Amino acid sequence: MANFIRFGWIRGVNNNLIKSISTKSPKLPVPFSIARCVNTSAKPPQANTGTTTPTIVNPITTDTQAITETDKSENWISYGMNEENKWWDRFSMHSTIFMGWSVCIIFGSTLFAYMPDLRDREWTTREAYLQLRYREENGLPLVDPNLIDPAKITLPTDEELGDTEIII
Repeated sequence: MANFIRFGWIRGVNNNLIKSISTKSPKLPVPFSIARCVNTSAKPPQANTGTTTPTIVNPITTDTQAITETDKSENWISYGMNEENKWWDRFSMHSTIFMGWSVCIIFGSTLFAYMPDLRDREWTTREAYLQLRYREENGLPLVDPNLIDPAKITLPTDEELGDTEIII
């Protein structure tokens, strides 16, 4: 799923970058909106007395007619996956939504809900009910006050305790 999102995001960034470079700017004439302007004079900018014309370096050749043709041919808003191809844009969006919701969230939560009990929480509850039923049937107290046999416990005598305060 991450690859779908990453692919769509990278394609969207690249398409927006190309589109922003190739679209007409209201401030510059058309040839300068798709080329970098460089001043090749060795003088500082304030020393230039005449008008300088920018030099076009590495002009970007784009087919502006094809871009405007796709924009005007159909009135559709892209989902952000592909700015140029309507079918691929919708296919990528539907694939991402399907993988995100159906596969990851629905299937993942179902898998999590029906996982086996790895910490044996259900076993401890069943064992406690079985012990209670056994004690009720045999007439034993539900909770034994002498969990450990008092004969096995050795307590210190009063002389060994001395002046130690005993808090009960």
